[in-house]
Amino acid sequence: MKKNYLYIAVIGITLCLGSSSTFAQKAGYAQQFAILKRMKPELTTIGVMGSMLNDKSIDALTHAAAGQGLKIVVGVPKSIHDVAEIYRKLVDKGAQVIFVPDGSDNLVLGNGFEFLRESSLTDRIGIMVPQQSLVSGGALCSVTMEDGKYKAFVNQRIAQVVGANIPGGDEKVTYVTQ
Repeated sequence: MKKNYLYIAVIGITLCLGSSSTFAQKAGYAQQFAILKRMKPELTTIGVMGSMLNDKSIDALTHAAAGQGLKIVVGVPKSIHDVAEIYRKLVDKGAQVIFVPDGSDNLVLGNGFEFLRESSLTDRIGIMVPQQSLVSGGALCSVTMEDGKYKAFVNQRIAQVVGANIPGGDEKVTYVTQ
């Protein structure tokens, strides 16, 4: 009987690992910034906001942005009360888009998202988020990877407000408007 359990476990692991490419995965920072740059060619500065950012992630973000000819300004809120102040500082430093890199950031994407959505629309600044569900809720876009191809989910209404284009897709990127 123990052999049967072992085979079932091996088959289950093989199926999970073998089919992982069909699930949506988070795209890397460089790929996300490249797609954002295609949507807004005049983009020069991205404001990065996240309560869980650390030196390693900030270095990775800085490197990815530099590879696209972009500059980042970073804000790390510690409480909900910091979100408005940090947003304002990012905008004052020239941020043309706000990027929230971590999908589990409940401070920024939870309670802080409503403020960001309303303020960014007033300022005509898009928000790039890791969760596709937030695109229909007022974010500009979210980028995932499926089967080796990037998929950019774009809120068409927000794109018009912030002056972003929705380019035609190609063999590497598909743009899905919502």
